[in-house]
Amino acid sequence: TLDGGAGADTLVGGAGNDAFIVDATTDVVTENPNEGTDTVMTSVTLPGLVANVENLTLTGSSNLNATGNTASNVLTGNSGANRIDGGSGADTMVGDAGNDTYVVDNAADVITELQGGGTDAVEASVNYALGAEVENLTLTGTALNGTGNSLANVLTGNASANRLDGGQGADTMAGGAGNDTYVVDNAADIVTEAPSGGTDTVEASFSYTLGAEVENLTLTGAADINGTGNGVANTLRGNAGSNVLDGGAGIDTLIGGAGNDTYIVDATTDAITENLNEGTDTVTSTATYALSANVENLTLVGNTAINATGNTANNVLTGNSGANRIDGGSGADTMAGGAGNDTYLVDNAADVITELQGGGTDAVEASVNYALGAEVENLTLTGTALNGTGNSLANVLTGNASANRLDGGQGADTMAGGAGNDTYVVDNAADIVTEAPSGGTDTVEASLDYTLGAEVENLTLTGSSGINATGNGVANTLRGNAGNNTLDGKAGNDTMIGGAGNDTYVVDSTADAITEVAGEGTDTVMSSVTLTAALAANVENLTLTGASNLNAVGNTLDNLMTGNSGANNLNGGAGNDTLDG
Repeated sequence: TLDGGAGADTLVGGAGNDAFIVDATTDVVTENPNEGTDTVMTSVTLPGLVANVENLTLTGSSNLNATGNTASNVLTGNSGANRIDGGSGADTMVGDAGNDTYVVDNAADVITELQGGGTDAVEASVNYALGAEVENLTLTGTALNGTGNSLANVLTGNASANRLDGGQGADTMAGGAGNDTYVVDNAADIVTEAPSGGTDTVEASFSYTLGAEVENLTLTGAADINGTGNGVANTLRGNAGSNVLDGGAGIDTLIGGAGNDTYIVDATTDAITENLNEGTDTVTSTATYALSANVENLTLVGNTAINATGNTANNVLTGNSGANRIDGGSGADTMAGGAGNDTYLVDNAADVITELQGGGTDAVEASVNYALGAEVENLTLTGTALNGTGNSLANVLTGNASANRLDGGQGADTMAGGAGNDTYVVDNAADIVTEAPSGGTDTVEASLDYTLGAEVENLTLTGSSGINATGNGVANTLRGNAGNNTLDGKAGNDTMIGGAGNDTYVVDSTADAITEVAGEGTDTVMSSVTLTAALAANVENLTLTGASNLNAVGNTLDNLMTGNSGANNLNGGAGNDTLDG
């Protein structure tokens, strides 16, 4: 042991394991190579260990610094706040009681701290994981990764793309300028990023909300946890559990993973990515939104009039309290509109629509044959759809350019067929049929007394009740049912076919034509014009009406012919006729 005392001493150790006591920065220590393992014990800060001296121990309680050399040094601090830099070797650094700082530049450097030995920090220019009882880590140079321990660590990155993992404690992590990744496993962990500090990512094993200036969040593990973004354009990635991902206000990308995930969307530009067979997933949206591939369900929230569009899967689409337009896409979809005046697009016969009582005035636009479900009021056929059927409500049914069959059901319905040769089923006296000029040759099938509206050509009575059919000003074809019908074609050149009952035909034109089959009841023509031709076959009776001088000719049956108040010429024809002038 060499102790030079108070002067500016020169200490030369020689071959043994020597100890040098240094108390002035002007002391000089000299060692040759391979002359033992030597130690400097100093009460002052030295520029650094001289060559060939291995160890340095700080003494006293002053705040001193210790710097090693290129060898593998053992540097030991005192009770003060020391800065200990082992140099380029694989060094062992021991800090003692003060708030010590360790400079690490070799992955084999070892730091030893006592429990309760101050708040200590490592400045590492290599990837580094904090040992026990060391609180803080700052990456320097080009170091990439920093890992904490079970304490509440402060980890600070550099300008590189750092990965900071604080460990189990309540850690504070600040990445700096690079594209940094933060591993978060404690709800009290804090991530701090400055503006323009790169594109940064948090990897969280519990539900987490991104702080300011952090762009991306990845959930880890398999627990059912949630991820929430901030006001910038975030990328949120779920784990294998059932996650709720909410990107916040930015234009976000949400990637759910394997579970039954829920995505909260507030902009039509938010993008969702799901792979095939990764659970049953749901989007909850406050904006108009179209489902991306492999996402099954979409729910609109709020009360704004927004729209929902499905994909090729079997979707469940749910509206909000506003007026929604809901299009399930090509799958067998279930659509529920909510309280507003909703419109549903149906393109699959297996699509199902659910509406609540009092849930607005709702409409279906169907490109396939479709029958309205309960509480839906209106139906419009699109594309090449042929048939539309209403329900018990007062429906509005609108056809397309095809030959449509529109059946309004029990309510007081309004039906408009469009351009094709349309058929209307009427079962309520308040049903209204609307046709435009040149809108095809159209037919009404009525189960009650009915008068054709404008631009409708034909009328067929259905059922077996004794009901009546009345035409309009065009050339109508009127068909009776199995009951006793009165058929009145009105002003056009009409064709009337009575059917099985005892039918009555009202004729006002010599061009009106009547068809009856043998054995279909006892039928009567009531004519206000002279019939120059014989009474139609299989019609038994003829009555002239009005006061004009009219003539009539019977057929081969036993006719009953009755004149009016005018001067009539009645010719019964070949049968055993009864003539009453």
